[in-house]
Amino acid sequence: MTLRAARWEMLLVPASLYVFSWVHRVAPAVVAADLMRAFSITAAALGNLAAIYPYVFAAMALVAGSLADTLGPRWTLALGGATMGLGAVLFGSAPTFDVAFAGRLLVGLGASVLLIAWLSLAAAWFRPDEFATISGLTQTVGNAGALRRPPRSRSSWTPSDGGTRLS
Repeated sequence: MTLRAARWEMLLVPASLYVFSWVHRVAPAVVAADLMRAFSITAAALGNLAAIYPYVFAAMALVAGSLADTLGPRWTLALGGATMGLGAVLFGSAPTFDVAFAGRLLVGLGASVLLIAWLSLAAAWFRPDEFATISGLTQTVGNAGALRRPPRSRSSWTPSDGGTRLS
């Protein structure tokens, strides 16, 4: 395998993580009614659950670049992906609202470093004249994740909406 081919394959891991980070951004909207019912929460509590992701994301934006520079982009991606995965498992198996909130916080924490680490990795592996293309592809991949809604439980399916709901 040539270096040229290897660097494109190298982008598959952060691309996969970035897609899942976008899926997690829209997940609460898709299962909102189920979450409210499962945890017996109000719309305000559901809003807080959904909002913790961008709040953590925004706070971590201040340190994500430093992490990528200090730990390197590969370690930052690995730790971010592991944290996001742990949060997703915690959220998915949460017996209480507080555990779900902690899981969602971890998902936001892990996802917050992915973009900067991915672009840092791309800057190291690609020529400067290719970086704009890689950056654009990064955003395209992320938006594909936003379009890919997470699967819903059968209980949220209603005949009146044709069985589909855009998030």
